Amino acid sequence: MFLTQWILPFSAMMTGLYAAWLWWQSAQIDVGPTDFEPLDRAESAHWRVTALILAGQKSATLNRRAAAWTAAATFLSTVASFTDRLF
Repeated sequence: MFLTQWILPFSAMMTGLYAAWLWWQSAQIDVGPTDFEPLDRAESAHWRVTALILAGQKSATLNRRAAAWTAAATFLSTVASFTDRLF
């Protein structure tokens, strides 16, 4: 009874909050200027494109983790709902 009324819903809430935090982190990635900016235009454009690619990769990684945690929160919430109805 304690498991279905408190542990599972609390676990679902915590995993959902962690997933939301990961989504927020993925939206906060900055592609700001680097410490070293080359004087050559072509090289400077290359550095900026590289910075964009790296930021996109970091954002994609955080989004992938957030999606997995959201799935876990949904699963826990569903299990909590069904077990609460059964017991």
